[in-house]
Amino acid sequence: MDNKIIAIYVRRSVSDEKKEKHSFSIKAQQSDCIAFCERELPNREYKLYVEDGKSAKDNAHRPVFMQMMSDARDGFISHIVVKKLDRFGRNTYEAIGAVNELEKYDVAVISTTEQIDTSTPAGRLMVTIIFGFAQSERETIANRVKENYAVKARETGFYQGGKIYFGYKSERVFVDGKKGSVLVPDE
Repeated sequence: MDNKIIAIYVRRSVSDEKKEKHSFSIKAQQSDCIAFCERELPNREYKLYVEDGKSAKDNAHRPVFMQMMSDARDGFISHIVVKKLDRFGRNTYEAIGAVNELEKYDVAVISTTEQIDTSTPAGRLMVTIIFGFAQSERETIANRVKENYAVKARETGFYQGGKIYFGYKSERVFVDGKKGSVLVPDE
């Protein structure tokens, strides 16, 4: 029997408990992945890699993910199990690059929800398609947030944050009984 472990990778973008209902909870992901391992890969040791409050827009800013990749490079991991592929990554280029790198070390990525296993040709094709959709969804959400800030700025007259242009500063003021920030000239 292979003495390599199974990595269970769980991640959510927002660690705020109030917003947890809008994302996959860490506990739910862990529970699903552990049940999968016990059912499909029985009698194997597994290790949890938990990343809370980290976006999957890139790999470099996810220290737990980077540690898991290092453990795979060092030959300690046989499989990486995730609840959904978008937990693994949302940047198509980086996620596919990580899957390709893992393939060199004979490490398969398995999604319990999409029922995809990268050790098969069909699984690798589906991974490419799903990562493309995940990146598109991330970009769509970012654009909606940006547009909502612009609308709110127009409606309230308040500065919504972000880059302050040269020659201006942010100042807190009252407008129509509401307190907010506006940009004012700054010498």
